[in-house]
Parts: sequence; structure tokens; C-alpha cells
Amino acid sequence: MIMETADILDHLQKTSAYWSKSNKTMSQMLKGLIIPFSLLAIVKVSFLTDKISSIGSALSYLATLLVYLVIIVIYCLVTVKVLKRQLEIFTINSNGNLKETLKNTITDFKRFYVIFNIIYFFLYPIYYYAVIKLIIINWAPSLNNILLICGVLTVVSLALGHVYYKLKYFNKINLLEANLRELEDDGYNLPNTL
Repeated sequence: MIMETADILDHLQKTSAYWSKSNKTMSQMLKGLIIPFSLLAIVKVSFLTDKISSIGSALSYLATLLVYLVIIVIYCLVTVKVLKRQLEIFTINSNGNLKETLKNTITDFKRFYVIFNIIYFFLYPIYYYAVIKLIIINWAPSLNNILLICGVLTVVSLALGHVYYKLKYFNKINLLEANLRELEDDGYNLPNTL
């Protein structure tokens, strides 16, 4: 059981490390695109001269586009921090008591998962809105349509995220809970076992 628990924790840690590293790379790439997107915004303003009546309007429009860039960067930074926290949960101190380690890992992950969903419940729509407004040049949907699209994308993202966590993490967490119950039922107090 100890080896099984160690293998489960190792698997969860490696999965978290993969996503943390991948997302960090993706975030760095997106942050690297700030200058090209800023130039794209300037070009976009230049081509919309018929819709923009003054230099003040053009600067206001450009400032709005830059705000969208900032939102995307904030999304990247938050995602890196969130996935780093997930990785920390599964990076286990091997010198601790096995029962305490399992209790803390399970509790921390469940708390993390709730906070993760709350963060992205608010962050996804703002992020999707910024992406739509920044990227789409020639399509001018109504605000209601953009908000509807953002809402649908948020629901789909949260649902797919839940399915992913259910498949990759919750099954392993359930095994850890079963191992913890077995340790508690047997009265084990195993220090330094992981």
C-alpha cells in the first residue's frame, strides 16, 4: 500500500509538473507576442480611420486594445501561479508521517480545485472577451453576441476542465482516500515512509 500511494503521488506530481511547465512556456510565448499585437493594434487603428474621427478617438481605441493585451497577460500570469500551486500540492515531503501527508494532500487538492474553478469562472469570460476584441478585426458582433460567446466558451472550458480533472486526478485522489482510510482503520502511524 505504501508503494501504491507513493506511485499515485508521483504520477500526480508528474502530471502537474507537465502542465505547469507547458503552461509556463505558453505564457512566455504569449507575453512575447505583446509587441506584435501592439503593432497589430496600431495597424488596426490606421485602417479604421473612416470610423475614428480624431486623434483622441484613435488613442482611446488603441488604449482599449492595450487593456485587452494586459488582460491576456494577467490570465497567463494567474494560470502559471495556479498550476504552480497545483504542483506544490503534489510535491511531497518524504520525511513526514504518511497519514498526515495524505490528509494534507487530499485536503489541499480539494480546496485548490474549488478555488481553481472560482478563479476561472470569473477569469475565463474576461479573457475570452479580450481575445475576441483583440484578435477579430473585420467582424463586429453585437455586445450581446460577444457576451454570449464568452459565456458559452466559459461553460465549455469549465466543463472540459472538470472532465479532465475527473479522469486524471479524482480517480487517483479517491485511491489516496481509500489508502488513508485503510491506514486509519489499521491504526498505522508510519513516519518517514514516503
